[in-house]
Amino acid sequence: PKYKLKHFEKLKNVTIHDTDFTMSFTPPFAWQKIISNTTSAMGAQTFHAISNELAYYSRPGSTAVTEFSAQCAALAIYGASPAQLKAAFPGGFRHGHTQICLGQFCDYVDVHHAYLNIPLKLWNEPVLLYNTDRMWPKAVEAVTIRLLGPLSPVAQQWIMSFSHAVCSQIVPKRPKSNIRDFTTALLSAVALLSSAIIVAGYRVTLFLFSTAQWRFPWAGPKQHPPLNYGEHSAPPSYVSYDTMDSTPDPPPPEHDPITQPALPPKQQGT
Repeated sequence: PKYKLKHFEKLKNVTIHDTDFTMSFTPPFAWQKIISNTTSAMGAQTFHAISNELAYYSRPGSTAVTEFSAQCAALAIYGASPAQLKAAFPGGFRHGHTQICLGQFCDYVDVHHAYLNIPLKLWNEPVLLYNTDRMWPKAVEAVTIRLLGPLSPVAQQWIMSFSHAVCSQIVPKRPKSNIRDFTTALLSAVALLSSAIIVAGYRVTLFLFSTAQWRFPWAGPKQHPPLNYGEHSAPPSYVSYDTMDSTPDPPPPEHDPITQPALPPKQQGT
């Protein structure tokens, strides 16, 4: 049965070229790797082709086979374009009957019918030979293509060609990102961060100016209010931390009027 996509899955097309490392061609010396002189929508590309004569003279009794492995939900196999085949076999040819097997299940393909009535505008494009969407995407299948024409030199050349295959694989969906919403959110975050930086700088500046421990050269010396030391006591000696100027202590009095009585004045002439 056809595989039904889940809501978190999608299809991804992977192209398997004839030069892919998973491809194998038997007999190896009978297959021709041809670089196309024509350009298709996929650009200049190569393709592999074989005829019954090439297979017979390479290894008598062998079967022309190409094989590769794929893990797909759908598969499409393409042959070389009519322009490519005409340039590769200018003496004339006929499309041989082909058998395509996916694992143990095989189908017969009328390749001649696939090349009939191709519009001239598609003369350089690869031709669809076989397609199916009944594959199990979680299993690796061996895809085998065989030429069923007579493997002996006869009047007509029976050919088979392989250009590429397209494998539709199941991959998880990625959340869609809206560039406009992302840009708006980024600009809003930058604006909020700038405002926070400005407010923080203003508050730090106010804190530095209002703290007494922080002094600035342009603020000038700190002014102290005058102190009242009373009527009979002299101000104590101190060191001004503003001007770093030391004031000496006043000289002691000559006598204490309370503890030492005053001496009588000296008489003259005695």
